[in-house]
This record gives sequence, structure tokens and C-alpha cells, in this order.
Amino acid sequence: ALCRVTRVTIASGDNAAHDQPIVFQVTLDVVEPLREDAVFSVHYIVDPDRSELDVELDSMDVGEGPGLSKGVFQFEIEAPAPSRAVLEKCGGPLVVSGIYLKGLYRGDEFCRVGWYVRHEYPDEAMQDSPPEQVDWTRLRRVISEPRITRFTIAWDGPAI
Repeated sequence: ALCRVTRVTIASGDNAAHDQPIVFQVTLDVVEPLREDAVFSVHYIVDPDRSELDVELDSMDVGEGPGLSKGVFQFEIEAPAPSRAVLEKCGGPLVVSGIYLKGLYRGDEFCRVGWYVRHEYPDEAMQDSPPEQVDWTRLRRVISEPRITRFTIAWDGPAI
């Protein structure tokens, strides 16, 4: 790959209130200069069986407009938290869901980094026996370790 994500960390948003933004810190290694910018977007999974329902929380172009020079780059992308309505569509805030960051070059996905996301009450008794009505003020977002998937694409050559 001419460009690869070498590291992604959650700078803020893990173990945070459900409505706090999530900040991803991304390290990108570009082996050879690229003619166009890369696009990164953050998505929340509403239904794991229907990707068309995924909600895009944010996206950004990464590059020197146009293009990416050779080297290692770091950038942050801050995504707003999914709304309560989105969390309810997923089966409620106490159901495990997912969030992912994807990298695109010329419209082709070259990388996806995903995390499981759950919301829980900080009090063990409340977590074991949650209230009938969700107490949104007490919920905390917990994010798993990342899973990285890389895809082969054409980069600046002919389509694969």
C-alpha cells in the first residue's frame, strides 16, 4: 500500500458522557507521493446487517489539496456523539454497537478501523438492574480496542 494508517487512538470520548464528541488521533504513513487527498469519515453502526443505515458523524479531507506528499502525518478528526435517536434505533443505549473510521482514496476504501461501543452506568447495581427509563445523565460511553482492516486499491494506477 502506498498509504496506510499505522495508528489510531481515541484522544477523548472513551469513558465519557454519551453526548460528548469522540476525538480520533490518526497516524498516516505515505510511502510515495499521491496525486489526490485522502478522505476520512467516522460512522456509527445502526444495524450490523444493513450498512446503508450507518450514520456518518463527520468526514474530512487529509492532504495538501490536492495530494499527499511522502512522509508520516498525524491528524485529529472530532466526531459528534451519535444522537439519542440514533442510539434508540440501535436497540437502545445499553445494546453494544459499533463505530468505525474509514479511509478513502479516489473513492476506494483502503482502511477501516472499528471499535465496539457500549454505554453503561457507572454504578454496578444500576448496570445489573437498569432503570426502566434510561437515565441519560448517568450513562458513560465505553469503547473497545480497535480492529483494523486494510483493503487493496489502485492508488494512482489503473483500477484493480
